[in-house]
Amino acid sequence: MAKILRYPILIFIYGTFYMVCEIIWKGGFDKLHWSMFILAALGGIIVGNLNNHFTYNMDLIYQCLIGGILVTIGEGIVGHIFNPDYSIWDYCSLPLSFWNNQINFFFFLIWSFILCPIAIIIDDIYDYYVIKSQERPYYMLCGEVLFILPERKFE
Repeated sequence: MAKILRYPILIFIYGTFYMVCEIIWKGGFDKLHWSMFILAALGGIIVGNLNNHFTYNMDLIYQCLIGGILVTIGEGIVGHIFNPDYSIWDYCSLPLSFWNNQINFFFFLIWSFILCPIAIIIDDIYDYYVIKSQERPYYMLCGEVLFILPERKFE
């Protein structure tokens, strides 16, 4: 059952986590849009699955950069569709904004090095502890093991 519900549960977790971050960042609900939930959920699924396509020996930095690029491309696409008037987010006044001010380098860094590691670890936690379908996850940084998820206590 946990395997069948994997994607709906992770979509809910990623989308909700991002919306809570937005509420905290912006100080309220006034600029929230449903497209941000969808983008965060799909981005989380894609990023979370990165180390299912690479080995755990792939440096977390590379996984996060790839994830950040994918999420930023998604942000640009969603921005052009749902945010042409900048009513959802507005990077116009920020330096290093591109693609008609729908994406920004500083937010790329946030997606890459704050939210992507969280998505990768949430995905691994679900797969390792709930589904029990993979080896014990570990994360490499600069060629060294950064940390290993604690062993499952019950099988």
